[in-house]
Amino acid sequence: MKRAGMTIILFAVLLAIFACAKKSTQKGEAPATVDEGAQLFDEGKFEQAKAYYQKVLQADSTDVDAVIYMGRIALRQDDYDGSIQWMEKALALAPDSSNVHYWAATAYVVKLQRDNAFQLLDKVKSEINTAVELDSTNVDARLFLAGFFMNAPPFAGGSMEKAKEQADIIVGLDPFRGQLFWAELYKKEQQFDEAKLAYEKAAAADPDSPDPYYLLGMMYQGNEQFDQAFAAFEKALEIDPGSTASLYQIGRTGVKSGENLDRAIEALEKYMQTNPPP
Repeated sequence: MKRAGMTIILFAVLLAIFACAKKSTQKGEAPATVDEGAQLFDEGKFEQAKAYYQKVLQADSTDVDAVIYMGRIALRQDDYDGSIQWMEKALALAPDSSNVHYWAATAYVVKLQRDNAFQLLDKVKSEINTAVELDSTNVDARLFLAGFFMNAPPFAGGSMEKAKEQADIIVGLDPFRGQLFWAELYKKEQQFDEAKLAYEKAAAADPDSPDPYYLLGMMYQGNEQFDQAFAAFEKALEIDPGSTASLYQIGRTGVKSGENLDRAIEALEKYMQTNPPP
């Protein structure tokens, strides 16, 4: 496979990871003592978050959570080499932490994808496998592994059967995220009716989340089933009126379809009055 093709595949792995990710409660995430920094990070205030964690590390250079956040900040600021350095420091501090190995794998795969650094492929696989071995309940790590199996070519270790095995395990640990991942698997196999059912199961697992309907809307939009797309995005807004992404996609669906243009304009005007999250 050409390098460009591998790059697209690994980018899809990242999409699978982040699309299905919720806030982690795994060991290695920020505890109460660094909640201020975590909040700054979640708000996209990366320079302020960096300054916060630099102070934490000045007081205790072995604070693994702060080191991980520094690596995550570097990742968000496109400093891939810097992110790897931070994650490798975290590995040295906490080699038995599943979450540390998960974030190391994430840093490696982003570097691989962005810079065509294919020599890192073995490190990616090694780190994510270690993360799962150290903590079989680490859903973030299993989602990463499942995404890799789903998107990588066979010569690199890809396998839809292995991806489905992981999906079943994830459903047992976290039905919401597991069903979202099953939907991704079904879409890859163009089994769109089954994907719809998986999104409905995810919605039943977490009725307060707009995500299943938003992702269902994106599937319908991509398949040019515009009536269904409008309905799904409106359902997401009904669940969460603050779902700015759904407002944007209602407008985008109107542009793509040429239908419901009054509603599309209304949604886009409302979207422009909001302050979307990073």
